[in-house]
Amino acid sequence: MTIDWFILAPAAFFASMVDAVVGGGGLIQIPVLLSSFPQTAIPTLFGTNKVSSIAGTGAALWRYARAVKIPWRLVLPATGAALDRLHAEEARLDAARRDGHAEYDMQRHIMVLIAILAETAEAAPRPVHAAFTFP
Repeated sequence: MTIDWFILAPAAFFASMVDAVVGGGGLIQIPVLLSSFPQTAIPTLFGTNKVSSIAGTGAALWRYARAVKIPWRLVLPATGAALDRLHAEEARLDAARRDGHAEYDMQRHIMVLIAILAETAEAAPRPVHAAFTFP
């Protein structure tokens, strides 16, 4: 299997530009990967796309964190308060679901669960490698 860099490199560059401006660069890159590597497992191609997406987001985060002073004394308590409120809302929705109330909204419940996962993932401590510390 040969890699056609004349198709993949411009597609990846264009996808990253679109992703930086409006998001959704994977909508460009995934079809190119699928057509370029038809015998490769789809999860492998999705993982390849996700690696490039994480690299672009990581570079943007690095640049943003160096350019903007983040008020951690405000951000961390606000994150904790948001997580507490999300857990309370989830408990209320789960009780409504279990009791069979007509007010139960499955779409809202799913959105609250996704928000809890996102907040938990952002608040989780991560090991920091010395090369990635900020000055």
